[in-house]
Amino acid sequence: MKYTPGSYAGDPEDWAPCSSAVEDLEQLFRFVERIRTRLVEFSGTLEVNGQQSAEDKQRALALILVARLSEVIEGFLVVARLGMSMNSKSIFRDLLDAYFVFACNAQNLDFCRRYFLSDHRARLKLMNVAARSNSSLFDAVKAYVRTARQALKQAVSASNAEEFKSYKNAKESGCEDLYNSLYRVCSAPVHSTPRSLEEYLKTDSEGFVLEISSVARRGDIELLSYTVCTLLINCLAGLNDMFEAELDVEIQETKTELEEVMSKLRA
Repeated sequence: MKYTPGSYAGDPEDWAPCSSAVEDLEQLFRFVERIRTRLVEFSGTLEVNGQQSAEDKQRALALILVARLSEVIEGFLVVARLGMSMNSKSIFRDLLDAYFVFACNAQNLDFCRRYFLSDHRARLKLMNVAARSNSSLFDAVKAYVRTARQALKQAVSASNAEEFKSYKNAKESGCEDLYNSLYRVCSAPVHSTPRSLEEYLKTDSEGFVLEISSVARRGDIELLSYTVCTLLINCLAGLNDMFEAELDVEIQETKTELEEVMSKLRA
């Protein structure tokens, strides 16, 4: 058994802009870029004039999430073009987490309130860890925890703040099947589970490892890229509804164009 450095050894500037493992997907990658750009540009034309009503807060959160989604997709395209199939899955899972929040917010005016209250739960959880720990890592915050934790406990109780859970967001937004399929599959490389590491191995007929390598692979990059496109179109549709725009025809045309790209790719 030996380790082979593979495709990503050496200076990153020497890496090909699009790996041969995925070079036939370049048109699909460009379609991802096109929809991402359209979503960002459209968002730039929108304004939230107040921040008091539930509708204003919903719209403001939607635009914040567009910024997050845009950044994640840029990262996805970088690794996808290099044929980094495992990292493509990891970043795609990040995208789904943000998308579930976007979808919940788009469908439910009360979600924004509950979403930000969940931060109380997250902060309290961290404070409880710091309070119990004997590690010097928490020395800088322990004094703050002693003074703030009780007040935060009361805030959590008074507001009935719920814990942030991706599965709950997926279910509430009608994305439970997406969670149970791609989200779970793409969680494996995030946690480096045993089965996820098989992609780096070459084995013999009996399953013994012959070689370990990190090379460009197609993996599920085509499926993930297509799904990114559909999620972006859904986000554009969500903004269209929240801001009462008139993009219905454009959205339908974009869906049709995406299917045409996929038909050519699979021909």
